[in-house]
Amino acid sequence: MSPRRPIDVRRAAPVLGAWVLLAVVSGCSGEPTTAEPDRVGPSAQPTSAASQPAPVRTQVSIVRATGRLDEAARQHLREQVGAVLDTWIDAAYGGDYPRLDFSAAFDAFTVEAQQRARGDRALLSNAVVGGELDESRAVRRQVRLDVLAVDGTAVGVTARVDLLLELSGAVTRRERVWGSLLLTYERTSGAAKWRVFGYDLRRREA
Repeated sequence: MSPRRPIDVRRAAPVLGAWVLLAVVSGCSGEPTTAEPDRVGPSAQPTSAASQPAPVRTQVSIVRATGRLDEAARQHLREQVGAVLDTWIDAAYGGDYPRLDFSAAFDAFTVEAQQRARGDRALLSNAVVGGELDESRAVRRQVRLDVLAVDGTAVGVTARVDLLLELSGAVTRRERVWGSLLLTYERTSGAAKWRVFGYDLRRREA
């Protein structure tokens, strides 16, 4: 098979108020903080034998907090948001290959964001090339959080992600996925959790 042209994709899918939140979280003075030690998140699942390199864990830190947020709340937030983003990263870019089923890739998104994300599946997952891959491995999983807190509680998060993927098979190359994900705390079916409601990401051959 002839080599594919490099991917250079960029999509922005905000919802009402998304960029207001992004500006507030990123630009307000409040209580800015220096970067915290990285949180080691749940690991991605290895794709085959035990001889595979150890999976890279997601590193999550809070680089800015606008408003008061104590250390216990920060740690809890890092764990919660890290788990949400791991759900997306693992389902969208990890797993066994070749495969065509990426139906779980956007489970961490709101209903409205899921609809847009499916249209951007080449950016937000390996759905377009999954049938041609033998393996997809994340060799970098970094997340930096800007947090808006009110009365000691986080009410909005901008997650700046930087992923480096190694693809092998009929498609063999490194790709970088980076940019911002906007998260809101949403209650659905009696359960409340952080969900992605907007994104501004780029994907390109590295």
